[in-house]
Amino acid sequence: MQDSAYDILMVFSLGILGGMLGGGVCRLLHVPQVVGYIIAGLLLGESGWGLIRQEDIGTFQPFNFFALGVIGMLVGAELKFESFRKYGKQYLTLLLGEGLTTFVLVGSATFLCLYSLNHDMSVALAGGAVLGAIAAATDPASTMDVIWEYRALGTLSASIIAIVALDDALALALYGLGTSVAASVTTSISGMTSNLAEVAVELAGSIVLGGAFGLLANAILRRLPGEEQSFALIIGLILLAVTLGLHSGLDVILMTMAMGLVLVNVAPNRSREPLEGLHRAAAPIYTLFFVLVGCRLHWGHMPTWLWTLVFAYVFARIAGKVLGCYLGGTVCGLQSSVRRHLGIGLLAQGGVAIGLSITASHYLSHVPVAAQLSLGDAVVFAVTASTLFAQLIGPAMVKLAIHRVGENGRNVAREDIIASWSAADVMSTDFAEISQDEPIAEVLREFTEHEHVVFPVTDEQHRLVGILSLVMLKNIITQQHLWHTLTAGDVMRRVLFFVEPSVPLEDVLDHLRRFSYQYAVVIEDRQSLRPIGIVDVDEVEHAINREILRRRKAKPISEAGASGCSPYTEEVVPC
Repeated sequence: MQDSAYDILMVFSLGILGGMLGGGVCRLLHVPQVVGYIIAGLLLGESGWGLIRQEDIGTFQPFNFFALGVIGMLVGAELKFESFRKYGKQYLTLLLGEGLTTFVLVGSATFLCLYSLNHDMSVALAGGAVLGAIAAATDPASTMDVIWEYRALGTLSASIIAIVALDDALALALYGLGTSVAASVTTSISGMTSNLAEVAVELAGSIVLGGAFGLLANAILRRLPGEEQSFALIIGLILLAVTLGLHSGLDVILMTMAMGLVLVNVAPNRSREPLEGLHRAAAPIYTLFFVLVGCRLHWGHMPTWLWTLVFAYVFARIAGKVLGCYLGGTVCGLQSSVRRHLGIGLLAQGGVAIGLSITASHYLSHVPVAAQLSLGDAVVFAVTASTLFAQLIGPAMVKLAIHRVGENGRNVAREDIIASWSAADVMSTDFAEISQDEPIAEVLREFTEHEHVVFPVTDEQHRLVGILSLVMLKNIITQQHLWHTLTAGDVMRRVLFFVEPSVPLEDVLDHLRRFSYQYAVVIEDRQSLRPIGIVDVDEVEHAINREILRRRKAKPISEAGASGCSPYTEEVVPC
């Protein structure tokens, strides 16, 4: 028992620390971090140094299901009903275009490859149908990780989010069709109807149960007092949903996607804090999950001739995704740059595909392809190898797509702007410097000639000594006999807080909030104390809002003369 606990803790430490190191190296190389996680897993697993063994990985199967549940929850939370109400037709067109085209091309290519190897029509047809269905799936985890990492926002990003959230369901439906075809050509046709019925029940059950969990989460969140309790609730419900899904034979990712989708649309404001907390806490979960994916992939058990099947699968899948998205985008009237790059953003493949291949191996374990090799084993080997390739190039292709279309860095929040700015970025230089010896009559004239309601007060050497505002003058405005006897120095407030231009805006605002100040004076340096600007909290908020709108500003993306479908705009893209 002690040895087992030691092994589990060691895998946790090696996986997270190794993944962080690999992700950090990839970040320095401007490569998506998920690639580093997988490479770290390859090095730590049996393909590399053998520090993490296959039996250790098997112990983490419950964790993998939990990680898939977290991924599904966050992906579902990206989908807003208002977007689907307006553009559901386009998303469905794109989904069917890329999914069915990939199914046909991969199915045909792998059919020809298998038939040329063993000249058995039924085996080749069974393998092609199953592999074509599995190829339709896109890994939501690594794809969404890149979109989140590069803060992408726009038509391309919204389309990728919608497709990766939905095409696992399409892949599952196609998989039911593929396994039915495989069963009919390798045994009898009687199994096709029952397989399709089982897939329909699994899809419907996953969606219904996941939606019920979303409604349950909303009902409980209404009664919870704080963010910590709401975050704990979300984690607990994800674990419970995954447990019930596995026990019922339902699709874990689809179920938690439905949970996130229902929760974020039924209670968008109430769910914001717990979902943001889940997003922040997901980093070590993602890291360990993808490291374990890399550990599971190794080349030692793969026959050499199966590389032909792998190459046929990989290249046909790339062609299917790219061509299908281009055709679907043409029907929807997408801008040419978006429809050209959408397909390469959907190349990643992961746990769903491997899971379907393992399930298929049970159906096809009795179908021989070669000596001591069944069709089920061939499918698992082909999908596992192609998954490694897809996971290595897929995230990089997502990054390339969003950069080419210009959607990276646009999904910014208020906190992102504040973190990137200093006092110099928001200070106003349009102010009047008032001498402490200046009579109040002259001070009032300065206030009438400038928009600001606060001014720095300086001494003879132009050093900051105080601050003067209209609020401070309100008691003597009506007493004109004092205007020529009192000076600015008599009414001003001594400056307790001033900043240099390089001070981070986050620190400036934090100090102003702590002491309930509205303004801060910016000085040239601490030696001269010469005022060079004013930071006004209200003006800062306006500047932040303008910057968010500027970075999110929509680009013209529709094309004149496109088909009858409404062209995409960027008014309601999920963010």
